[in-house]
Amino acid sequence: MDRIISIVLKLTTLQKILIVAGAVVVIGGGYGLLGYTARRNRIEELKPDLARLQVELNKKQTISAQYAMYKANMERIKRKLDVALKKLPTTEEMPSLLSAISSDGNEAGLEFLLFKPQAEVKLDFYAEIPIEMRVLGTFHEVAMFFDAVADLDRIVNIRSFKMDQPKDEEGRTITITSCSAATFRYFTPEERKQIEDARKAKAAAAPGSQRSAPALPARKR
Repeated sequence: MDRIISIVLKLTTLQKILIVAGAVVVIGGGYGLLGYTARRNRIEELKPDLARLQVELNKKQTISAQYAMYKANMERIKRKLDVALKKLPTTEEMPSLLSAISSDGNEAGLEFLLFKPQAEVKLDFYAEIPIEMRVLGTFHEVAMFFDAVADLDRIVNIRSFKMDQPKDEEGRTITITSCSAATFRYFTPEERKQIEDARKAKAAAAPGSQRSAPALPARKR
């Protein structure tokens, strides 16, 4: 030990500085290597958690994209439904619609022998109003009437028709045409609520909707 000290003391100042600097570098490098190894081990430990979190993030992003697509589809369906509902007359508009159908027939040159709206048929959110008609006129006049009905702002469907044997009358070939038509109207909010309440009451009163109390076992004598 004394020999090492004597050797060090004989060194020049520059040599002493270089030895100290080298020692500092070696010690610092050792600590740096230890820190790097610890950080690397920590990173390896966290890799499975990172992969799991990435999978969860991908799933949530997929769900978010699907929700946005679903919402856009619902908005598009709602717009289409609103357009369709505007073609269904309300209760207040029904008399004017029936009058318009009759007027189209008269303007086409037909003579109405029967024009009889039937009882409403209630469906999901709208009601169907069948109409029985019997008209007298030529083939061309009947065709013009059907075409005019198809051009009405409100939906009116000619479902079936039957033409009797044509006959000549005053230079015109005329026939009696019997046809079945149908128009529709959508329910008011009050009617929809009444229908929904009636469905709930019917479901509650249906057999099996309420569970009966279990029978008590008979006592042994």
